Amino acid sequence: DNANKLLGLLPLPVNSFDLALLTNASRARCSLGEISNALESVWGRHNPSQELVSGAYKGEFTSKDAKTELSNINNLVDGFSKKTGRRPRIMVAKMGQDGHDRGAKVVATG
Repeated sequence: DNANKLLGLLPLPVNSFDLALLTNASRARCSLGEISNALESVWGRHNPSQELVSGAYKGEFTSKDAKTELSNINNLVDGFSKKTGRRPRIMVAKMGQDGHDRGAKVVATG
């Protein structure tokens, strides 16, 4: 039928992507999943990196007082680690379910 024909056309314009093909497929009642699968067969799926960020905020402690404060905090963390056998933990909660958690990951690992 027309929907399958249009889905078959989606992977074709690899170098010159044509948005009209998507709208025509939508008008032919192709689902978002069907359209995504057709595009994924050519473009692939985005796989975000899972690397942790470390020391993101440390460079902000530039004044003498800030460096002293950071040193005191590090000493407290070291003392806690020696006492409990583990580093302190903090729970970072992100409200909402929009799928964007990059900011929470940066805060949690920074």
